[in-house]
Amino acid sequence: SKDEIVEEILNQGIETLYARLAETIRGLPKEAPFADRLSAAVGVHVSSLVGKDQKYMHVYEHLPPIIKRRSRKMREKYAQLWHDLFAGGIASGEVDAGIDLRLLVPYFLGGLSRVPEWMRASGASSEQVTELAIKILLGGIRAGR
Repeated sequence: SKDEIVEEILNQGIETLYARLAETIRGLPKEAPFADRLSAAVGVHVSSLVGKDQKYMHVYEHLPPIIKRRSRKMREKYAQLWHDLFAGGIASGEVDAGIDLRLLVPYFLGGLSRVPEWMRASGASSEQVTELAIKILLGGIRAGR
């Protein structure tokens, strides 16, 4: 059916994104600073949304709730990669241990996943978006820091 095809496209997109991110993280040296790990992960996420495989991720908002529920396990698996990345930053002392990762991860991924909507209008490149996301996440927006 049409719903099954759309669901398969969604799941394939999430699985592809998961595999790319997991491979990128595994490929980094264990001693890589958190900022480098985060930058690599954000780069993978953003380039996947605006690159050649972008069709997989744009379908999500238009899906019926039942299909969204069926893809939840894969989305949770993907979010767990990010949770583990941030937890590693906490463990190394590079991320504030007081941050609730149950809030940060969906907040951060929600923002990153909206990139295609505003990126085209701004004319920004995926590299510029990645740089901005890292700068804001690690340093905030307050002047004089």
